[in-house]
Amino acid sequence: MTLLNEAAATDVGLEEYLSADETLMSMLNGGVFSEYIGKRSDSTPLVRFTLLEQSDLMNIWGGRVWTELIYQIEAITKGYDLTETMAISDRLDVLLHLLRGQTWGTVFVEEVYRRTPLFRRTLEGDQPYAYAGGEYLFHVSDA
Repeated sequence: MTLLNEAAATDVGLEEYLSADETLMSMLNGGVFSEYIGKRSDSTPLVRFTLLEQSDLMNIWGGRVWTELIYQIEAITKGYDLTETMAISDRLDVLLHLLRGQTWGTVFVEEVYRRTPLFRRTLEGDQPYAYAGGEYLFHVSDA
């Protein structure tokens, strides 16, 4: 399938890229999924990513220079021990910074960097959860 929208192509490409990393997948029970693709998993640890913002940088002649996408990408684990959460978050950071220069179908990844770190703990019912990762800024252009 060819996706002409940069955000849609990046969403699909990001899930495929992260899911293809054997090291990351060996750390997960629940897999990798996009908030917007509609997949869900109750098994942890897992990686979830959410597209938070999207905008285009245009030149003065009306051409698109790149699309800027901001994703929240996080490891989610159950329990109080943060060892797994932080290890997965570290692996995500390494993988995401390696994306520069890759092509996903119709998009070329100009750059990726972490804009801000993310860490939080929640208590849902009687079950504690830990979240770690960050907000990552992607600049993508037509391939």
